[in-house]
Amino acid sequence: MTPVLTTGAVEGPPVERMIVADMLRRGWPALLVLTGLGAFWGFDGVASSAFGVGLAVANAALAATLVSGAARVSLGLLYAAALVLFAPRSTERRMLLRTNELAI
Repeated sequence: MTPVLTTGAVEGPPVERMIVADMLRRGWPALLVLTGLGAFWGFDGVASSAFGVGLAVANAALAATLVSGAARVSLGLLYAAALVLFAPRSTERRMLLRTNELAI
């Protein structure tokens, strides 16, 4: 049986950054529509929508940068970075689902 390599760096282009750049290139119209829908609530809605969109874009860019940087060091660090970046999102989703279940 061949052992799993977890110490070497990952070779190749920064795929994570390429994916985020592609998502932004293709998804900017949707981001504008989401921000525009905030106009239903006036300036406060537009500002809140813009903040949310900016936060989501910054989160994706930061995650891609951290994961691709960790991949250049070692696979073990890549796995750790992916886990650390995924855990808060997963916990937040579970908390939101529980909140919605209690409201129903």
